[in-house]
Amino acid sequence: MEKKIICNCCGKEIETVNGIARQDYLPIKKAWGYFSKKDGKIQELVLCEDCWDDFCSRLAVPVATTEAVELI
Repeated sequence: MEKKIICNCCGKEIETVNGIARQDYLPIKKAWGYFSKKDGKIQELVLCEDCWDDFCSRLAVPVATTEAVELI
């Protein structure tokens, strides 16, 4: 059984075919360390592209964006 990929923000399921995502998404994994209230915790989440765009639109400092020279 395939593991579903779900956007933690909007709840949308990322379409997959034979275990390959058919939509792009941002997986985030953070291991919290010293000087954090979450020391020793590991948190993971997924954002779909639409939620990423919405998140970025609310930032005080814009995300740095460059063009890839070579697409793989």
